[in-house]
Amino acid sequence: MTRTKSSVITAPGMAHLLVLVLFCFSGFALLLPVSPQWAVHGGADEFGAGLVTAVLMATTVKSTHMGRNESCGIQAYWARQVLR
Repeated sequence: MTRTKSSVITAPGMAHLLVLVLFCFSGFALLLPVSPQWAVHGGADEFGAGLVTAVLMATTVKSTHMGRNESCGIQAYWARQVLR
């Protein structure tokens, strides 16, 4: 039996997924330099601007680690709810 290998890129929905990932990364890239400016405009000092950046980076790191642990459990929960 001969199987033809098809590319993952040609799978249905992959073009939309790639566009979504592109927009997510570009949105984060725009948010990172603007957040401290927003804090200073709101009345924060230099420490407050740095704190905003630190919190943004910490949540980014936490969400990256959450991808393997907690989010898998959340995804499994919602998959069970949908499949009922």
